[in-house]
Amino acid sequence: MDIIFDATPTAPPPQGATSNFVDPPSIAYRLRLTVYVLLPIMAVFWSFRLYTAARIRASWGADDYLCAIAGVIVSAFCGLELALSDDTTPLGKESYNVSVSQTINARYIGLTLASMIMFSLGALFVKSTLLILYLRLFHPVRVARVSIWVMLVAMALAHVIFIIYSLVLLASPPDDLTDRIAYLWLIGNDSRRLSFGIGVFGTITDLITLVIPIAFIQPLNIPRPKKIGIMVIFLTGLAACACSLAGAVSRGLQLGTSNETHEGVLTQILGVAELTVGHTCSCLPVLAVLFKRIATSPRFGSLARYLRIQPSDGSLPSGDPALLEKNPKKGLPTIPRAYITGIRSFIHKLYQSNNQAGNSETIETFTVDALDNVDIEYHAHLKTAQACRNT
Repeated sequence: MDIIFDATPTAPPPQGATSNFVDPPSIAYRLRLTVYVLLPIMAVFWSFRLYTAARIRASWGADDYLCAIAGVIVSAFCGLELALSDDTTPLGKESYNVSVSQTINARYIGLTLASMIMFSLGALFVKSTLLILYLRLFHPVRVARVSIWVMLVAMALAHVIFIIYSLVLLASPPDDLTDRIAYLWLIGNDSRRLSFGIGVFGTITDLITLVIPIAFIQPLNIPRPKKIGIMVIFLTGLAACACSLAGAVSRGLQLGTSNETHEGVLTQILGVAELTVGHTCSCLPVLAVLFKRIATSPRFGSLARYLRIQPSDGSLPSGDPALLEKNPKKGLPTIPRAYITGIRSFIHKLYQSNNQAGNSETIETFTVDALDNVDIEYHAHLKTAQACRNT
């Protein structure tokens, strides 16, 4: 019986073609390349997000813990995708170049099951990270709180149902090969339909997750450039929405296909892109604190001044008057000014001020975190003393 399955293709070859079970061409390398490119990028922003919570803000919120868990799940999903795209698995090959015994292989079925579950968990935690962050950002707004909680409950129910279905129906295929073929054929179409449904649901929730911050930032009474800057940070989620929409379309096209092992590569690629890009976008709103900290650091300022005074055609001798003119004597540092330490505190101040003043004036209130508290009077005193000595 095994010999028969080893020589039987999963799908009949097209007219004029013959099955090649020895060294068939495969496009699985595209999936591996996608993981190699997108996972390191996500890991960088994920590390920055965790560093910001641990060292700069020195406090962890629920969204930070969810972000940490989501990064682990997405990384595990990418590892499973690398295992699935190995040359020994059917993925990436034409179905007529894959034998029945390869398709019903226990390792391949297990990897496929684990990949489906990890994708669902990853999507749930990545979106929950953003929604909990929105809950903290827009906590003063009752409509925002209600809509976010409804989204969280709906997503949790949908993904839990999908995971339970995968575990119950796919986790224990029959031992007999003949029964296993009938079993896989029966549930294959059902699992593809459910996957398509989850893809459509995911696209809808992605769009709603993108609209929530835009809808509540738009009416705020803040200068237009600042409003555009904040909205651009959240609009980066359009990339994840595009991947999610493309993934749903790809799943829909696979509903009636007989060449799933070959056409499924695109779906897997879009799944990797959706989770990695989505998790990267979920880290960006919090990184405003880190980027502001770097931009205002003395080392960054010294480097910027150094680069500005460097001649374009090489260095001048140290005694050259031209170099001395470009390098005036460095004075005392300027008086530090308060700046926004995070989008969360900024938005909270705006809503509090709008409630008190009725949007009658431009918001000028900024919060100064305990991270960079400075004694402004001390610096002012030093500058006054310096001016007296110069006169």
